[in-house]
Order: sequence, then C-alpha cells, then structure tokens
Amino acid sequence: MAKTTDADVRHDPEHTSVAHPRKRVELKKLRPAPYNPPGRTEEAGLGDLMESLRLHGQLNDIIVRSDNTIVMGHRRWAAATLLGWRTLWATVRDDLDMDVMYAEDFATAKRMSSNDALGVWLKNPRAVPARIGQWFESMTRSLGRPLVQRMHRAGYGIVAYRRAKQVATYIERGDDPAWLTKIIQWIMEYEMSAMVQQVMARGGTPSTIRRAIEQGCKLKMEASLADD
Repeated sequence: MAKTTDADVRHDPEHTSVAHPRKRVELKKLRPAPYNPPGRTEEAGLGDLMESLRLHGQLNDIIVRSDNTIVMGHRRWAAATLLGWRTLWATVRDDLDMDVMYAEDFATAKRMSSNDALGVWLKNPRAVPARIGQWFESMTRSLGRPLVQRMHRAGYGIVAYRRAKQVATYIERGDDPAWLTKIIQWIMEYEMSAMVQQVMARGGTPSTIRRAIEQGCKLKMEASLADD
C-alpha cells in the first residue's frame, strides 16, 4: 500500500485524525462562489498579489469544495489566471459550511494599515512588498529616519507623507525639503491631515495655510476660505 504524504492530504492541527484531500486544480475548472463580488478579482486590485505569486509561487492552498467551487482564494485564483498559470494547489473541504466560511473570511480578512506596514519596514525592509518599500525609502530620504520613526510611533504612515506633499505644492513650497518636514510635524502635532485636505478641496487660501504652519496653530475652515 502506498504511503500517504503531505502532497496528498492536509491535516487540521486541531483535529489531527481528519485528513483533507489536497490536489492540483486546473484554473479553468474552478468556479467562484456565486456571491463573490466581481470587484474583488479585478486586475486593478491584484498587483501586489500577482507580484507575490510571480516571485514566490503559491504559498498557501486555496480552499475548494469537491465540485471545485472556491470557498477561500478567489483573489489568488484571479491573479494566477492573469499570470497565465494553468493550475493551483487546493485543499478540499466538503466538511465546511461554505457560506459560513465565506462570511468568516470576509469578516477576518484585513489589509495591513500604512502605519503597520511602516513599522514592519522599519524593522525589516525586505518583509514588505518592493513597491511599498520604495515609498518608504523615498519618504525616509526626504524626511530622515528619526522623523519617519516618530511618524510611526504617532500612528502615521505613507498617507500623511503624501498629504504633506500635496500641501507643500498647494502653498507653493513644493521644492523646499524644510517645508515638507515642517508640514509633517504640523500635521502630526495638530492632527491636521483631514482638515487641511478639506480646506484645499474647498479652495482655501494658500497664505492662510502657510501662516498656520509657520505659527504652529490649528487651521480653521472659516478663516481659510476668507480672501487674502
């Protein structure tokens, strides 16, 4: 009798007596869950996942029913299809309630925040996707590592940096690195990221924003919309 290997079955760590079949499935034979939103598998949102599959291959099995309906792994299936792959490894779980497991995946799936990603990058630059790492490298070259570390401790990330660059351009200080640093510090100290975005969106006067940054004070909507 042939010996069973890990290539044939997948064991549930909490129920070691249960073996779940594992197989290679042709992508064209896989069927998405009927209620999986089409937007989740659009190419525009799969760039990082496609890059991961391209560089590292398939790290985790998708979960399917015996009829090849996908329970978990719709985005991996879509990304692999776009890459031109022919098959994926899948673990067959007919013992699971498909609807309940889809809901569980929906409830627990969470993208890492930009602040969390920055924390990972500060500890180990290789542990974040290359594209994201390039953002953090650019931010660090502009602001210096001490300020970037301070941003992380304060709960900020690449979003605040981008906002600061937008502000610098809006107030005509986009080519001045000192101003970019000053804007970041102002945003953090007075929690001005959302407010300054609103002011710029409504056509607030650049000079009012500049004064608030220079004087180190909060920005007020009414004053910002007044004429110079």
